[in-house]
Amino acid sequence: MSDTQKGYDFGHKLALDALEQAEEQGQDFKPSDIFAGLLTTITHALYYASPTEEHAEEIISFATTTAFFDWEEEKKSL
Repeated sequence: MSDTQKGYDFGHKLALDALEQAEEQGQDFKPSDIFAGLLTTITHALYYASPTEEHAEEIISFATTTAFFDWEEEKKSL
């Protein structure tokens, strides 16, 4: 497994942990507000950590495209 894949898998697990924590402790909040907070913070950190804005936007584009594809595939099994 490549270092890129290992990093992706680590980030994926962190996100799942955050979602689990939100489910357990965030009953008093609307899910849309929780997601807005998560996405804003992660996106801000990405822009900060990226060497250029364009690099951050490439990652955002990859993530958005991948999430949409995964969602489309998941809907087929529902």
